[in-house]
Amino acid sequence: MACAALTRRARCSTLTRSRLKTRLFDATGKTRITIHIDNDVLEAFRERADSSGLGYQTLTNEALRSHLGSARQPADSNTLRRILREELRKTG
Repeated sequence: MACAALTRRARCSTLTRSRLKTRLFDATGKTRITIHIDNDVLEAFRERADSSGLGYQTLTNEALRSHLGSARQPADSNTLRRILREELRKTG
């Protein structure tokens, strides 16, 4: 019985620490994650970081943010209707 209680306590303290860490990162606007990146991609970011004087994680974040800014959003229904009307007018 004591082992089960100890296991529950250990699990609870781990969850509490995890939640606390999440709250701390949320307060800074950042979240700690674990991802798998190809070795050559990571090495390229580290090399660029060395030459620029910035951290490789900062450069990775900037690259992701830049991609999100340039990525096209899917067309909504109003845009599709407008395009179809324009094309139908052209074909008469």
